[in-house]
Amino acid sequence: MTDLFAALDRAPEPPLPPGFIEQTLRLARRGRLRRRITAAMMAILLGALGFLLPGQLATGGLAPAGSVILPDRVAGYNILTASAEESPPGAALLLFASGNWEQFTTVQDLVLATDGFTYRHVKSLRGDYFGRGGLLSPDGKAVLIAEDMRPTAAFLHVDLVTGRVREIPLPIPTGVILHAWSPDGRFVAYAQAPWSGMERSNAMELEVRAKGKLTILDLTSGQSRVIPQVAVASAAAFAPGSDRLAVQVGAETTVIDLDGGNPRKLDVPAPYGIVPGVAWSPDGHFIALIPWHTNGTNAWQPKNGWWSRHDDYKVVLFDTGSGTAVPKPLAMQDILGWRSPESLVSFDFESSTLSEVPIDGGTPTLLTTFEARHNCEYGTQVCLIESVQAATGLLGSFAVQPARTPARGPLPLWLELIGAAAAIGLGGLGVWLLRFVRRAPS
Repeated sequence: MTDLFAALDRAPEPPLPPGFIEQTLRLARRGRLRRRITAAMMAILLGALGFLLPGQLATGGLAPAGSVILPDRVAGYNILTASAEESPPGAALLLFASGNWEQFTTVQDLVLATDGFTYRHVKSLRGDYFGRGGLLSPDGKAVLIAEDMRPTAAFLHVDLVTGRVREIPLPIPTGVILHAWSPDGRFVAYAQAPWSGMERSNAMELEVRAKGKLTILDLTSGQSRVIPQVAVASAAAFAPGSDRLAVQVGAETTVIDLDGGNPRKLDVPAPYGIVPGVAWSPDGHFIALIPWHTNGTNAWQPKNGWWSRHDDYKVVLFDTGSGTAVPKPLAMQDILGWRSPESLVSFDFESSTLSEVPIDGGTPTLLTTFEARHNCEYGTQVCLIESVQAATGLLGSFAVQPARTPARGPLPLWLELIGAAAAIGLGGLGVWLLRFVRRAPS
């Protein structure tokens, strides 16, 4: 070992070139900066593409099988909400209009899926200048649409599970009011009357309520059948078995079989009539009644919707012949349906809330509140809630849970294009920065 050390060259090491240490440190720092820039640009690009590309956001149907969730707060209008036709949400618990009509008419017809957090807007409901009316199916899987202020040439059936839009043509264009969807999902009752006008008013509605013929649409065949035994159908509601109808014939209330047979006039106290669409209790014992009026016209009209805000508004239950004790009149607003044979679900326009109201006069239970954000009319107006409907077949099975972050679906194409352009621009900036760092003088 001593010999090995003795043989070593004992000459001093040559000195390092001038500035060698400083240059090495600069190169090390530059390499670290380059790696940081590269990592940051990749993170930005991947995040932007993952967020903006279609199909990357939740599209609904994520609730456990068979569960139906109502969030304790329901979100409303949002310009980034995808359409149900292009990104179907699955079965829906609620259908409602959210927006404002003050100046720019920023309104969306929204559905809330049964998972409790997926929202979509039903594009087909907005139509054009004249607007449309829709009916949510009892199982929440479809919306049937007709024109609101002009003749309907064909119904639109929007499948919320597949997004498919099916046209169901009528023999001739006519004025239409959609009344009720049968609990078994097969039939829709509507009234039709000749109409050729095209005006933004309720003129067509008044004409159909005053003269409309009761008609049954069979959704399996797409065929409609007029019920000639009923002179006028101002409103209608199916019995739980889908085999009978309660029909408001002007100021009178009549129960008939689905083919128009066995008519029975009910001794309903004036000025009451059936709750349109959802009058019959699940056990068939009661028919819910609300005030009706002519409001200075020749047509009897239900005082539902905004009319239900009056302090003297009362809901009366009529015994269909079961012999069940009839509860006292109930103070509530717009009825969405029956949660059970012992309770109704009501929407309050003043507070934008849904409540369960016991028919025995017990204390109502708050179910949910609709958000009233100040983001409509391009941030100048509060978003209002109107035309709330529920999937009546699901009202008995939902559970109220804390609201989750709304899933609005894939972003609109125009925003995706802007995002893609921004991502490309950021990528170009990153490439330029890398080249700049490499070319910088030592």
